[in-house]
Amino acid sequence: MDFPDEPFDAVISTFVFCTVPDPLKGLSEVYRVLKKGKYAYFLEHMRREKWHLNITLSMMNLLTKPLLRTSMLRRTRDNILKAGFTIVHEENLLNDVVKLMVVRR
Repeated sequence: MDFPDEPFDAVISTFVFCTVPDPLKGLSEVYRVLKKGKYAYFLEHMRREKWHLNITLSMMNLLTKPLLRTSMLRRTRDNILKAGFTIVHEENLLNDVVKLMVVRR
C-alpha cells in the first residue's frame, strides 16, 4: 500500500484475505499502516479447526478457487497472529468458518 507507516486509527476488512495472492504480506501491510495500540476488525471465512470438517470446504474450493480466485481453506487466524497482531476478541459467526476478529497492533 502506498501509505506511510502508521497513518490509520483503525482498519476494517471484510472477506478480503481469502482472495489476496499473498495473505501474510497483505496482513503485514495492514499491521504497518495501523497506529500502535489501535485496532483492526476482520470479518473473514477460513479453514475450520477440525480437519475432517474441511472436507466440504475442500469440495467448495474446487469451484471457488478457479472461478472466484478465493480460497475456502486459508489459515487466516494463524496469519493474523504471524503478522504480529494480538487478538482481543474472536467470535464465531458461522460455526468456526466465519469469524469476527478484533485485533490490536
